[in-house]
Amino acid sequence: MEFQNWLQACEPELFNPEGTKKRLAIQYRNKHDGMEAHYDGYYLNRIWCMNGLLKALPIKALNFKTRQAWVKCMNTMWNYAQKSIGIGNYDIDHWLSSFSVFAVLGYEYPEISGTK
Repeated sequence: MEFQNWLQACEPELFNPEGTKKRLAIQYRNKHDGMEAHYDGYYLNRIWCMNGLLKALPIKALNFKTRQAWVKCMNTMWNYAQKSIGIGNYDIDHWLSSFSVFAVLGYEYPEISGTK
């Protein structure tokens, strides 16, 4: 409960659906090159961290609609970042692929999908 109180004090927007959508909005880029791929890495890292937060928070810390907003934002970040992977650029592929693995680690837990 102490962690939840701290997080809610630091990032209150993450505890309601509209605030979540605003706080976790991504900035779309026109290209996915070596420079812009750093944003993709940021989004994949963000998903990884959010999965950790979802595991650390009590299930009732986020209501169903807020949990859905988290998952929707995470899926949007995932879909956007995947556009950089597998386009034939080793400089991007070798590290974003690793970040992708870390990002999906949390998906093995059904309670984060909002379906439990």
